[in-house]
Amino acid sequence: MRIITPRVHGYFDFMIVAAFAVAPSLYGFSSTTAKISYSIAAIHLIVSLITAYRFGILKLIPFPVHGALDFIVAVGLVGLPWIAGFAPEMIARNFYIAAGAVGFLIVLLTDYRASAASLRLTVSRAAR
Repeated sequence: MRIITPRVHGYFDFMIVAAFAVAPSLYGFSSTTAKISYSIAAIHLIVSLITAYRFGILKLIPFPVHGALDFIVAVGLVGLPWIAGFAPEMIARNFYIAAGAVGFLIVLLTDYRASAASLRLTVSRAAR
């Protein structure tokens, strides 16, 4: 059941960037967890801006590849508190686990094949 369109997924992408950008201040993350959060926000923004979908500027990454990256990141976020050694920081740990769970849900519900068809249609209309 792929109910999230590429356009809606793009909105989620920018909400995720905002969440990781404000979480350190909002929740009082330590220096390490804050740096990781800001890095994730910046990387997610860059990946979103170079993805071939409505919000992409350069359109270098096919949307299905963006989906594969989202899946890898979602899994990584759940394990990151233990990998990076901040699992004892309850608020940061729970934020990263929740972000990974939400990311995984978005991956499961996004129609990553729809973008290629809509992008081809847009390009063919522009060529006329």
